[in-house]
Amino acid sequence: MVASALLAALVACSSTAYGPSVDGGGASGAGATAGASGAGATAGAGGAGATAGAGGGTSTSRLGRACATDAECGAGLTCITANASSLDGEGAPKGYCTASCTSNADCDALSPGAGCVGNADGLTAYCYQGCAWGPASGAQALDPNKCFGRQEVSCRGYFTNPEAGTGTPDVFLCSPTCNFDTDCGSGSFCNGGTGHCAAAKPAGLAMGAACNPQEAVDPCAGSCIRFGDDEDKGICSGVCTIGTLGGPGACGSDPTPNSKQTAGCIFVQRQSEGNGDLGFCGNFCDCDSECADGLVCDPWDTANATEAALESFTKMAGMCVSGGDPEGGVDGGIPTCP
Repeated sequence: MVASALLAALVACSSTAYGPSVDGGGASGAGATAGASGAGATAGAGGAGATAGAGGGTSTSRLGRACATDAECGAGLTCITANASSLDGEGAPKGYCTASCTSNADCDALSPGAGCVGNADGLTAYCYQGCAWGPASGAQALDPNKCFGRQEVSCRGYFTNPEAGTGTPDVFLCSPTCNFDTDCGSGSFCNGGTGHCAAAKPAGLAMGAACNPQEAVDPCAGSCIRFGDDEDKGICSGVCTIGTLGGPGACGSDPTPNSKQTAGCIFVQRQSEGNGDLGFCGNFCDCDSECADGLVCDPWDTANATEAALESFTKMAGMCVSGGDPEGGVDGGIPTCP
């Protein structure tokens, strides 16, 4: 198997993990799609509505900065803390400096390219800092000029046209995205379905469990991702920030120090993502039986320095994929557990 630095690239399908947009109003999260070794995968991203900013630009605004109090955000901004309920009943991991809005113009005045993202209730909306998608590389560190280099924020796409829900989004915004429960602080939990902080541990099937993406209610504690052509077959995943492969506790894995790393931010949507962009959680494994139905445990290629480092980091033999690698090769997996 050939991995791209600290993440495994997936072949994307036509749609991506972005929500439709309604000029600051609410919108339910749209389905997300990504491909795994040439097979499509779908998941709900828990996104909300958004309006596009005017594009790039620089600003001295603290919009999008981490915070614990309003005072840290500066004039005109407030802090949505991890234990707040501002984001559809949830909070922002490690805090997020923002302002309420009714249209994109409110946000663009604070920071060029910012957008107005609405809650599902259609009543409240908040400004999110703008960002640039990519570049496609897993080797670089998080860019301090992209979402301030925050690991608990991801560059996520939104649509300016309320009728659009598939294809390539036309605006990218820095969206709160937890990767660990610790991103949410004491008493709060990372909701893999939204990337926000919940007051109660999300209920549902654990990361990597088999699931049916067609169920009316998502059965996963995070999101159910579809693999392959079978619309009824998927695995439980969750949103995450590419470049924060993790450590103990990442993507719902065992938080015990020095434990095996059973999950991390390893799935991408279109191979054009870079560090700091939205990704999806996947599982590491020691054998095929530790992967969901339809997936195999693809062993690390230890002759490759990056994959040798992944083996050392995860303390696992490989990662769960849909029977092949990003280069299109066929892999029988690891049939016998050690």
